[in-house]
Amino acid sequence: MRVLFLGNCQTGAYAHLIKSSGLRDIKVDAVRVFEISPLDRQRLAERLSNYDLIVSHPLSATYGPLETGELRRSCKNIVVISNIYFRGFQPDCIALGPSGKKWGSPIGLYHSQVAFFGWCEGATAAQCVARIADFDPALSRRVFEYSANELGEREKDVDVPIAPFIVGRPDESWKMFATYNHPRIQLQKIYLERIFEHIGIKRQLKDCSDILANTTRFPVYPGVLRALGIAVPEACGVERILFGVQRINLPPLEFFDASLKTYNELYAKRPDMLLEAFTNAQLLEYERLNVRVPKMRYISELNGSEGNK
Repeated sequence: MRVLFLGNCQTGAYAHLIKSSGLRDIKVDAVRVFEISPLDRQRLAERLSNYDLIVSHPLSATYGPLETGELRRSCKNIVVISNIYFRGFQPDCIALGPSGKKWGSPIGLYHSQVAFFGWCEGATAAQCVARIADFDPALSRRVFEYSANELGEREKDVDVPIAPFIVGRPDESWKMFATYNHPRIQLQKIYLERIFEHIGIKRQLKDCSDILANTTRFPVYPGVLRALGIAVPEACGVERILFGVQRINLPPLEFFDASLKTYNELYAKRPDMLLEAFTNAQLLEYERLNVRVPKMRYISELNGSEGNK
């Protein structure tokens, strides 16, 4: 049986799970569609008949012949699965900058909202640590509800949902996110088992290494767990959490100190970049969540700018 996974970086983990489980009767390929050219997408579309099964994230018209609606019309052997994206456990984790030009941070391309907003307001690293120790419980609950609704809406168009597990069993699922869009291998194993069940494949998956483990690892704050009614493990105090990427693990004070220095050294010198800090979608989300975006320093340095009002 030949299987093709189409989507983002999560698809590689599904292929890794299948190969690591020794399922030799399943030949699997995984393609990150955002990394291939329009010509290669067309060539791939012409070879889809070589596969017995196509498992795809929802893909927009941006991807031409690989767009989900087109695949549903042209292929009988397609299963559409969820792109696992859920901010409910990590409301402080954000991206900065427009698509394709994301800002870097001490832990890759992910940032702390507390760190960036604190920098905008002139806060110290110690003050940022205090803010995550006392992270707004009302905001935590609003982000969880917002994310649960958003995931449910997206999953109306998929064949195998994962929201019932993520939202319905938060006492387990909170441990299974490295970032809001990088699920840990444990969650992907659970999901792949559900995909197999949907297809009618009876195979046993084995535990394996996490191929996304070296990407950004953003912690779940104890205050967020308490706000969601989840028991906080003894080993999960603020002083013990770590922000990481590859072999780097930073305790909170070091992470916030490094973040503030990064913003000062790189972005304060480029005030024009601050105008692109948030996408329109992020600003709309902040408005819905009643999050106040602080005035950004240095914007006034731009000719004709009156600041971020």
